[in-house]
Amino acid sequence: MIYAAKILASGQLPLAKATLFTAQADSVIKSVFLVNTNVANAGVNIYLKKLGSTERRIIPMNMVLGTRFQWETIPEFSMEAEDTIEGDSTVVSVDYSIVGGIVP
Repeated sequence: MIYAAKILASGQLPLAKATLFTAQADSVIKSVFLVNTNVANAGVNIYLKKLGSTERRIIPMNMVLGTRFQWETIPEFSMEAEDTIEGDSTVVSVDYSIVGGIVP
């Protein structure tokens, strides 16, 4: 599958679960990157929600992301239009970037 990879969304994980990215068309998510820029460990949660369904975890509940550590999803996965990626963290200093592309 050929697509041009780019940053689809980025920011900081909120303290309460919120939508990080909504697919506008069929998409491939190459990676979700999390980076803890805090001086304390963070508990992080990332979910995939199919349109009209309940969100499902794609990492363990409250996964510990150590101080100044990075985490990345492997392997890539696909999303359909209106599917969402949601997330939250126990600290406000966890950066996220969602990298992928639109399926031609």
